[in-house]
Amino acid sequence: MKYACIGHRNFFENHFIEGHDTSDDIRGFDYDHFSHGPFLKLLAYAPDVTLIYRPELYTARMLRMLPGIKIGFSSEPLPSYNASGANRSEETDIRERVYSHLTANAYDFFFHYDGRSAKWFEDRWIKVAGYRQVPIDCSVFNPMTSGKKDIDFLFVGKPTTHRINVMKRFMLLPVRFQWIVHGVFGRPLAELYQRTHCVLNVHADGRPQFEPRVLLAAVCGATVLSEPLGLEDFPCREAVIEANVEYLPTEDLYAVLQKNRLSSESIKDNWPNIRKQLSTMAFVNDCVWQYLQH
Repeated sequence: MKYACIGHRNFFENHFIEGHDTSDDIRGFDYDHFSHGPFLKLLAYAPDVTLIYRPELYTARMLRMLPGIKIGFSSEPLPSYNASGANRSEETDIRERVYSHLTANAYDFFFHYDGRSAKWFEDRWIKVAGYRQVPIDCSVFNPMTSGKKDIDFLFVGKPTTHRINVMKRFMLLPVRFQWIVHGVFGRPLAELYQRTHCVLNVHADGRPQFEPRVLLAAVCGATVLSEPLGLEDFPCREAVIEANVEYLPTEDLYAVLQKNRLSSESIKDNWPNIRKQLSTMAFVNDCVWQYLQH
């Protein structure tokens, strides 16, 4: 069986199918906003199953051209809902406009990363196969590599007004702090996480959501200090501390650094079970198995 996945490499290579860079039967393809070249290469490869990130970017006609099983995985923030009603922001307003072109019924399976947006899909009669965390290339992101931890606090992500306000304190504290805005992904990103005591997870707009970096960092043996995520249970929970990062007392920040060794050892001890939950290959094979049952 031939496997493929396609998505913006700088965002989604972290979530490609294990072996995409070494196996003839597993391929990863970039996405190009200005050219259909990568998609044409995907068609020429003629996969039996394709995992598609950012499914809202593909037309029904493009998907009809693609053979085999098609799995769409939606990863963009959409309005979430609670007892008080809809929770929106400038970020979700932008995504809603892009999602107006979504043809979810053209996929054999369509997933979204955040169950709190279920009502958004239900209101539009869009069938979602499941809500779950974005799967991970566990051959690259894992706790098996041990080395020197020479970074105290790390954040990888674009600057927004909210993030700049939160990060100011880390620039002033006597700690080894790094903020990488863009351009690191795949193995170099995993190596950065493995060198870090604590990875920060700060939301773009302060709105609770579950970003992929939480699990990517945790499985690499870093403690994650995150703004509220809005979920009670998820893999690697023991490595994640939720708090108001901007106002957390300084002594508590230093205590987070001391926690790292314990959380790192816990993830390593439980890695076989964690890998089953997070592996992209395991996720795709489960979809194939379900498809073959019908």
